[in-house]
Amino acid sequence: MSKVFHLFTAMLASLLFLCGPAVANDYADYALTDDPSLADDPSAISGFFIGPQVGTLGVGLNLGYQFNDYFKVRLNANHLPLSISQTIDDIDFRAKYKSTTFGALADVHPFSGHFRLTGGVYYMDMSVDVTAKLAGGSYKIGDTTYDGSKLGSGKGTVEWERNFAPYLGLGYGSGAGDEPGFSFHMDAGVLFYGDPTVKVDFTSADSTVRDQLKQDIPKYERKAENDIKDTLPVWPVLSLGFIYRF
Repeated sequence: MSKVFHLFTAMLASLLFLCGPAVANDYADYALTDDPSLADDPSAISGFFIGPQVGTLGVGLNLGYQFNDYFKVRLNANHLPLSISQTIDDIDFRAKYKSTTFGALADVHPFSGHFRLTGGVYYMDMSVDVTAKLAGGSYKIGDTTYDGSKLGSGKGTVEWERNFAPYLGLGYGSGAGDEPGFSFHMDAGVLFYGDPTVKVDFTSADSTVRDQLKQDIPKYERKAENDIKDTLPVWPVLSLGFIYRF
């Protein structure tokens, strides 16, 4: 977790470095005009904000800072645990999905309004554990078709080994001149989360088929990995929430 904290710190420091001159120029313009009314201008620097959200990454929280009408940064954390039990074709499935994500995001409002473009990076800890009790029938594993009664119970895991995933998206959120208080926001984008790793085993397989399974399981795992990549090459991100700006 310390690596994640250092990454976020470095990103925010870089963003502050890039935005510092713009903020300084805004302040200099205000000082030169010597107009007290500008001190009440909410679009100059709007400050800190915080708020919850819910979406495809789970239940989350945003914490950020808005520099001006055009630019703000956010730290984002989400957690999503799911457990599913279902019987399909006499197969008892149980699946547990776990996802924890931490994001460092930069929002650009190109028209100084509510519309925004977002880029950043997420730290991801995501996995799926599946168990299946096979009753009967036949199942193809690799190049061989097996009797379900000889396979017994199977278990599998899917993990994504890439811990850091780039994010690109767009959204709607507080923009120019918004005063302190509550406001609605939404995000839609994609995470480039890399290739999955699939591991499969049959814990109660009949001894007569175990040697053949050792040859067929790796082929089955590679096929499953390719199917996941073809079906879900990127992770869709959709979230809705609100923020409170101080």
